[in-house]
This record gives sequence, C-alpha cells and structure tokens, in this order.
Amino acid sequence: MLRFLLLLASLCLLVAPTSRAQGPTTLPPVVTKGLAIFQSQGADAGVKALTPNWSGAEDQDKQQQLIDALKKVQEYAGALAGYDLLRLHSITPHLSRAYVVLLFERQPAFLVLTLYTAPGRDVAVMTFNFHTDPTKVFPPALIEPGSAPSAP
Repeated sequence: MLRFLLLLASLCLLVAPTSRAQGPTTLPPVVTKGLAIFQSQGADAGVKALTPNWSGAEDQDKQQQLIDALKKVQEYAGALAGYDLLRLHSITPHLSRAYVVLLFERQPAFLVLTLYTAPGRDVAVMTFNFHTDPTKVFPPALIEPGSAPSAP
C-alpha cells in the first residue's frame, strides 16, 4: 500500500501543471487613489490624480478632454459609486493593462488603463480609454460569455 501511495504521489508531481509567473492582481496605488478621488471629489481631481506624470501641454489637453468626457457621462449615468477590477493583464514586468468597470449610479462605463513602471520609478498611467459600450474598449475575448475570471 505504501508503494502505491508513493507511486501515486510521484505521478501527481509529474503531471502537476506548471504555472507561469503571475502578474499583479491588484491595481497600483496611483489608480486606486485616483479612482477614490474621482468618486469623492469629481472628474477634475480624479483625472489629475490618475495622471500626475502627464505634465506637457499636449498631456494637459488630453487631461481636459478626459475630464470633459467623464463629466458628460456623469450627466446621464450619475455619480461614480465605485468600480470593479475585471482583469489586470501583465504584458511584461514593466507594462500592464487594467480592465475596470466603473460603477456609476445608473449605468456602468468600461475603462482600460495602460500602466508602465519605468525602472526605479512608480507605476504611471500611460493611456486612459473608456466608453459606455464595452465592445468599444475591451477585447472581445474579455467580454464573451464564459470568459470573465471566476471568483475564488
């Protein structure tokens, strides 16, 4: 019997799946802080907190476009009540993409952030794309039935 158990344990070790290194499973502080500020203080403060590294004239124009667009969404969707992290996809050790559902009072919006960590620096939001139609910003595989990550 002992031989059988040892053989069974050995086989389990041989066929155990190998897992790739997993990327991060939580949003970085710049994102959680920015979304919390957006929820409590509005789009102006939230976008600026999410994009502190956007400092050039062109970046400031992009910030203002985001603020204006988010305010327009809030006119019909209501205030931001929270968010759900759908997936955080690690592309490289320094680059990832966050897929977030923004929970407004009357309807959700769908957010994709590209996050970059330069060597020796904190995480920075490089791109910020959102829409009220998930097919406009999320990849099809992410929103097809049965493709959402299961709860632990």
